[in-house]
Amino acid sequence: MEITLQRNNFSNRFSYGTILVALMVGLFTFSIVIMTADDIGWTYDEVYYFISSELIMEWIQALASALVHGNPASILSQTITDQYWLWDIKHNPHPPLYKILTGMTLVALKSYWGEFVAYRCAPALLSTVLVVSLFIILKNRYSILAGLYGSLALLFMPRFFGDAHIGATEIPLTTFWLLACWSFWRGLQHVSGSVLFGIFWGCAIATKFTGVLIPAPLVVWSIVYRKKPALKNIVVALPFALLIPLLVNPGWWHDPIAKINVFLQASLLRHETIPIPTYFWGQTYSFSPSWKYAWVMTAITIPITTLFAFILGMFTLFRDKINRSFNMLIFFNCVFPLFITMLPNAPVHDGIRQFFYMLPFFAYFCGAGLHYILEHIIAAIKSVSIRRASAIAAFLILTLYPAYQTGRIHPYELCYYNELVGGVRGAHALGMETTYWYDVVSKEFLEVLNREIPQGAAVSMWIANQAYFEFLQDKGKIRKDIKFITPDIQVTLSNRGVDLKFSPATPEFLILLSRQGVFNKFYWSIYKKSIPLYSLTLEGVPLISLYRWKDIKII
Repeated sequence: MEITLQRNNFSNRFSYGTILVALMVGLFTFSIVIMTADDIGWTYDEVYYFISSELIMEWIQALASALVHGNPASILSQTITDQYWLWDIKHNPHPPLYKILTGMTLVALKSYWGEFVAYRCAPALLSTVLVVSLFIILKNRYSILAGLYGSLALLFMPRFFGDAHIGATEIPLTTFWLLACWSFWRGLQHVSGSVLFGIFWGCAIATKFTGVLIPAPLVVWSIVYRKKPALKNIVVALPFALLIPLLVNPGWWHDPIAKINVFLQASLLRHETIPIPTYFWGQTYSFSPSWKYAWVMTAITIPITTLFAFILGMFTLFRDKINRSFNMLIFFNCVFPLFITMLPNAPVHDGIRQFFYMLPFFAYFCGAGLHYILEHIIAAIKSVSIRRASAIAAFLILTLYPAYQTGRIHPYELCYYNELVGGVRGAHALGMETTYWYDVVSKEFLEVLNREIPQGAAVSMWIANQAYFEFLQDKGKIRKDIKFITPDIQVTLSNRGVDLKFSPATPEFLILLSRQGVFNKFYWSIYKKSIPLYSLTLEGVPLISLYRWKDIKII
């Protein structure tokens, strides 16, 4: 116990070594993400978010110019404001903070790095902040080595690494959630912590509706541990949390009550407004899958060595009395997203996206797990040299294996499954959804598309998203002569077999994304029975395929 006390007293002081390691972690994280920023395919949502970011930046630049010339009224009018800030609200429903951030890096860096990398620089920076913050939190609780491992355990979760490239809501929400939790803890003793808590909470709300839920696990923890300052914490934070989402969203400035009500209704009634299906364990769920979904998906989409370290980290909840209160706060935030997914009509789809924000809290216990290993190595080995070698070996094994898994599967990290289900091939055989977000439209697939599609040919796609492919055409990734269409398809039976009739136009090719949750009998038949012209595969499992309609057999 005396050693533990000394460790924690020392860990609360920032040494030059700590600052140096933090800088190295940050530089490594940003570099590896930004260097691979354009490897992962452009996702379904990014198309709409990118356009929205451009419009927001245009509005801000126009307002700045109008203020200089003393005539901002027209830019601030409801017509113009709604047009630029609430563009295509059906496909672009979330509050705009993350679009402001991606817009800023887009404007600042596109002339140097190109539009795609510049846009994705914002999630790369936020991922860096997140990983470094986790390092500092773990270092202050345990050691530099525990902090280093925990931060790398997060970075090298394949699905986290994949999302770190994507300009959507997951990385910003997760970053603000962790920072809000840390600020809440600090706010128990310092008013500055309460203010920071309100700021980060407000930033989370200004990113996604889920941010509203941040106080829930904190309040539960406060009740369990009878922390009366928690109420003061929330009271001080609340004005900031409510004001920030309004300040950064001019789309709500005109008629705010009605617009916020529409936003809340759309967020709370997703089963009615945007019912997204999911394929899980061989069964298609029209909206919310089985209550086991989040728990199972967590267990099978994180590398097994990382899972092992997490399990060891769980022992700190019982053995580490000094850090027990803080560790329980982290634990409540870790399991809260999993319990939320068990509620009736909770939106749970797209792999682990809907509970993605648990990952840094999960990684915290991985760092604690390494510390648990090292304490036992130190206790069991008398030789200093062997003790150090064993500690380094444990660190390297736990770090390099998930790094290898991430490198092996790149750039298809969002398709990753671990050995508990036999990898991607085993997960496919067990009836798990292969992919969901068009992120598998990689350079390799685009090269095939540009090479194999004849001049002026018409192409349909499933999932139907004509705007997605037209956006890639506008950005020069797909030849502009290719015609992307979304026809109605009528299937009829005749003596000759199955006849297909298309209207208003007939496509020559089909792009089929392997998102089994949206397959009906028609597309299941194509997926299982027809031979594609080309199929992009991973471990023998098709991710996305290109078919000639004339070759397709419907059985």
